[in-house]
Formats: sequence, structure tokens, C-alpha cells
Amino acid sequence: PCDNESPDDESDEDEESLSAGSAASPNRYVDPDIEEIWQLWKSAHGEQIVLEEVQQAFEVIILSKLSTKVEELIQQQQQQQQMLPPFPPPYDQLQILHMQESSSTVSVSAA
Repeated sequence: PCDNESPDDESDEDEESLSAGSAASPNRYVDPDIEEIWQLWKSAHGEQIVLEEVQQAFEVIILSKLSTKVEELIQQQQQQQQMLPPFPPPYDQLQILHMQESSSTVSVSAA
């Protein structure tokens, strides 16, 4: 009896029985993947394996989210740089503007 119980046969039977029984009792539906993980969890070293698989899955998700976020930030930065003028005005112009302002305030206060 153990020979014909390969994982493939088992999952096919589960899916058939679940799809047949889901109409009669919808709240009894169990995802085959979850069922498989639960069986693994209850096995000897299953808990460790499940935890490692979950860890790997989370790392993949986190890395993909991080990389997309980094790409978004880089794009934003590039767009902002395009909107800015290429160089700030030279120091001389700033100095001249500042001197004009200070001289006008002096003349107003003198009058």
C-alpha cells in the first residue's frame, strides 16, 4: 500500500476530492499546498525544513521589493536632476546680487 502513495498521486486525489466536496461544504476547503506544508511540518525534521523554506520565500520577497524601491528612487532622483538647472549661478553673480541688496538697504536707511 505504501508503494503507490507517491506525492504526485496524493496531490491529484486531494484536488479531485476537494473540488468535488467544496460545493457541498465550502468551509472544508483546504489548499493542497497548505496541506502539504502541514504534513511536512508534522514529520520528523519537517519543522526545520518549513521554517527554512518560509525564510527563503520571505528573503526573495523582501529583496524584490527592495530592488524595485531602489529603482523607483533612482528614477525619481534622475527626474529631479533633469528639472534642475545644470549648474547653480556662478559665485560672482551671487556676490553681485548680495552687494546690490546691501547697498539699496543702506541708501534707504540714509534717506
